[in-house]
Amino acid sequence: MEDDTSSDELLQVYVESLETHIELKRDFLRQVQDVIGGISGPAQPEGDWKDLLAKPLFRPERSDPIGLCMASVSHTTRLETTKEWITHMESHLPGLEAMLENQKGMNYDLGVLIELLEKRLDSTASPTVKKSPQSPEARNEQLWNELEHFVKNYLSMDLVDAEDAGKDLFSDVFPLIKRLLDGDGTLKTTDFHHCSKGLYRLLLRSNLINVVEGPNSVRYVKLLDFANRDLS
Repeated sequence: MEDDTSSDELLQVYVESLETHIELKRDFLRQVQDVIGGISGPAQPEGDWKDLLAKPLFRPERSDPIGLCMASVSHTTRLETTKEWITHMESHLPGLEAMLENQKGMNYDLGVLIELLEKRLDSTASPTVKKSPQSPEARNEQLWNELEHFVKNYLSMDLVDAEDAGKDLFSDVFPLIKRLLDGDGTLKTTDFHHCSKGLYRLLLRSNLINVVEGPNSVRYVKLLDFANRDLS
């Protein structure tokens, strides 16, 4: 209740102060009008006119003291909250710096990985230089060499499972692929033993082989005939 009374009193004082300033400005305006009315023509400032010119026309601290105080409080509050925000952000700087360093490390590792992959692609890419036509024998030998390189460096490594970790399956896998390509009619499912069962599953799931049952329930494996238009 006392706070309400105090607020009302302050408001009343503020209103009275504004009324006083308004009345003073009206009086000042009347004086100016009287002085201007007494001037018949161009003249140098003197007398009352000179005194009026010496008076300040506007004083913000006297025009609206409460508004000036409110602006000052707002500025002070903003300054304090800004300081609090800066202090809060400074406490997070170590974490942000650590995260930035980790990101830099990851970027460096990714850069190294990309560089290695690009070098690997460059080393395995076919040359773009136009060569003279090869003979069928030379072309066949080149294809066999490329197939051997692929099986040795990629396929046989991908077929290694947990049980065969560290084992080189090339000597088991490549002869089977060669027999398939040569059209060996004696190639049986049992020829795909433990180490090369992954190759058999890969070929079967890819629909690249046909399994034909022969005499005595022997199952033979043949490569799909790609010359046949009906591959169903």
